[in-house]
Amino acid sequence: MKVLDLHEPGKDLMRRINIDTGLDSFVLYGTGALDLLLDPHHDVNDLDIATQSSDIGGYRGRVISSGFEITEPYREYVVCHDKKVGLVYAQREGLVLDVCFLDDFNIIGQFDLESIMWRYPELDVIDRYDALGALERRKLVAFRGLDGEHPLLLASRFVALCGKYNLSVVNEPSQRLLASAIAERLGVVGIDESDPRYASCLSSLFEAIVRSSDKNAFVNELVESRIVKLVVPELETAAENDKFDIGRLESKQELYIALEQYLHRGDVESLKSRVKLLKKRNWDEQDA
Repeated sequence: MKVLDLHEPGKDLMRRINIDTGLDSFVLYGTGALDLLLDPHHDVNDLDIATQSSDIGGYRGRVISSGFEITEPYREYVVCHDKKVGLVYAQREGLVLDVCFLDDFNIIGQFDLESIMWRYPELDVIDRYDALGALERRKLVAFRGLDGEHPLLLASRFVALCGKYNLSVVNEPSQRLLASAIAERLGVVGIDESDPRYASCLSSLFEAIVRSSDKNAFVNELVESRIVKLVVPELETAAENDKFDIGRLESKQELYIALEQYLHRGDVESLKSRVKLLKKRNWDEQDA
């Protein structure tokens, strides 16, 4: 684990979060923290924050007083198989705060690339598993191993990171092995579409495709990995169409509409039933 200095714009951001939320101890984590560490001027409109505070009601009141609208009052989520965390979402003028209430910061994240944390009140940076090195190597490591997390969460984060940072899904040997292992675990565990982690994975997959620099090639890699076949087989069916081309799409909604033209009626209805699971999620929300 490395302790790094936080630049002054980062310290200012953490102080503003403290003022807006009233949280006296928290971390900023995920790829937003990584992007802002590398470039303080990077456009990040969704901040992932975690706190060990249990005062959820007090937090909601404070952010409302700061001009935020609560868009998700409380949602329970399960990570590391059996550890429950609470999520509260708030939005103000295009800035979204995703605040996670948990007992242990160490349960955050699945892959080394997303292991950066900014700490408050320390105003420093913890790079737990060499996220900066992972970005330079352009390949991912599941730092708790694949048994330490539900495969839907692993698949969700894997495709999200590959799409955002233009990492290969199968063309780099270690990435291919990782994708194959995640797909294998998905097949063994099975997919329960009523599990909220399924909707999260589906949303992340759509967002990853839209973010990727070469959308058609990215879909082909996802198909080859077998992740698509297990999560949303209609996408694989669409990609088999000789005229398949989604290269110019700019949103998840556009992707969904485009897929319909490459599918027969039965597959369209099946895809539509999956998309209904995303009604509680903003289609154009950034799944960073």
